[in-house]
Amino acid sequence: MSGLWYIVGFAVILLNLLVIRGILGRRAYREYPILFLYCVMDFLSNVVESAAYLGGSNWTLTGERYALFYWVNEAGAQVLIFALMLSLIYRALDHKQRMWLTVAVGALAVILSVSSVAQNYSASTKLTRWMTALTGQLSFYSALLNFVLWTALIRARNRSLQMLLMAGGLGLLTTGKAI
Repeated sequence: MSGLWYIVGFAVILLNLLVIRGILGRRAYREYPILFLYCVMDFLSNVVESAAYLGGSNWTLTGERYALFYWVNEAGAQVLIFALMLSLIYRALDHKQRMWLTVAVGALAVILSVSSVAQNYSASTKLTRWMTALTGQLSFYSALLNFVLWTALIRARNRSLQMLLMAGGLGLLTTGKAI
């Protein structure tokens, strides 16, 4: 079974590198800087997680340190996905609606996330329980933001196939994480 994990870990890292190469080759990082930042962070976290898993006892991240790394990484990824959704919504809307609707939707999702996480937090709460609530809420609201993005893209006069494909991929990612 561990041989399969070596293959999967290598494949994930290789796919991450291919996506980053594609973004750099097309200079898409100028148009989608948050997407590029997310891809780089995902690559780096996959390298560290693979090394921690496959390195076994030789790796220094064990127990609570690994849990802290995992949850900080997961929260960072969720925040970047959330920001990416807001930036794509901003791009998909008409000039009249852009600023106020993006800020209103983003602020509402942040307020709801913070309030629901604050309900789960106490001094005695373990990190895993608190971070599970945080990332779960951000995943759920990112999935709702994806619905807003799809609505804006469908209503747009000039539909961008690239934006529709990104919204589809992000929809699968956010819905899967929210579930």
